[in-house]
Amino acid sequence: MAGIDHIRLMDIVAALNEVQAVVRRNNLRTYVEDRPAQMIVERGLEIVSEASRSLSHDLKARYPDIPWQAIKAFGNVLRHEYQRIDQEVIWKTANLRAPELMAVCKAELEREQIAERQVDVQTKGSILDDDIRQAEPQVGDDGTPENSPDNTRQRKR
Repeated sequence: MAGIDHIRLMDIVAALNEVQAVVRRNNLRTYVEDRPAQMIVERGLEIVSEASRSLSHDLKARYPDIPWQAIKAFGNVLRHEYQRIDQEVIWKTANLRAPELMAVCKAELEREQIAERQVDVQTKGSILDDDIRQAEPQVGDDGTPENSPDNTRQRKR
């Protein structure tokens, strides 16, 4: 996975964690009356929108059911048309869409960890192969290992 995907996925997960914390503490009625909670959720969804813009096409293509374009557009509304925000729409988005996106982000981060582990295993395997080749005794012209005491004595003579 490209480094930027990892960074943006982590940004999305962090923002959605904040959003979900507010959602867990509230219901629609208490949320609509709590301006600080609204601001946390709105800012979190704005970060999600902005971070999703930088995700690679390949990553987005793996999840065609995620409305990437709508996520992008939602952020534009939050940034530029904030006076028109309907808190019920924000609440529904935070409750219904955020968990789905969180699951996708976590799946991608897990996918990345598995890929990294496979690379580590392959790299360690090749390093071990190199160590084994280097540890194999080098045989001299007379058939004795080059670093054996017998061969060392012959060279000194």
